Amino acid sequence: MDMNAVNEFVAAWYLALDNHAPTEELASLVTDDVQMIFPEATLPGVNDFKAWYSGGTYSNGTQAPGVINIFFDEN
Repeated sequence: MDMNAVNEFVAAWYLALDNHAPTEELASLVTDDVQMIFPEATLPGVNDFKAWYSGGTYSNGTQAPGVINIFFDEN
């Protein structure tokens, strides 16, 4: 992966987040074994990513409200 590919990915990622793209569109940008690492938790896998993004249940049973339901005006 070269810097152009990284820059394109980052631009697509943040545009999709800003536009609250459909869950499957964002999920297509990550691998099945993605790990989202936050100070409060590490979320393993694409299913936990989907729960983080749009709401649902994490693999550990914790409920997630979904960031698109919490943050709605990121300008």
